[in-house]
Amino acid sequence: MQKKKTVALALFSVIITVFSIWALQLLLNNPHDASTLEIGLFFYPWYDTTSEVSWDRNRIIDTPILGFYDSSNITIIKQHLKWIEELEVDFVIISWWGFHDSYGRFIDNATKQILSLAEQGKTSLKFVIMVEP
Repeated sequence: MQKKKTVALALFSVIITVFSIWALQLLLNNPHDASTLEIGLFFYPWYDTTSEVSWDRNRIIDTPILGFYDSSNITIIKQHLKWIEELEVDFVIISWWGFHDSYGRFIDNATKQILSLAEQGKTSLKFVIMVEP
């Protein structure tokens, strides 16, 4: 049994070494110009002032700058997008949960409002939808 463990460990070490050398060569042979890199962030349009799930005040230590806001509020969305642009972020990954229940429909509606503002030219950000399991 000990011999099998030793062989497995040696094989694992070889695989890790080969992979590390391959990854290093890939990085060295394909240097990235900083001007081609894009910065993104995750955006969670989950916050519904009418839902206990969204703002569990028993667990929140600090009140958000905008107060306990509603993610589908256009004024809130515009402020968030303004702050994101000020950070010089290139793209936003929106967490989307589908519309299988009322909470999912709320998130879907907030997502549609964000994308609608983007289509209206209210932001230069690019958007990606991350479908949550």
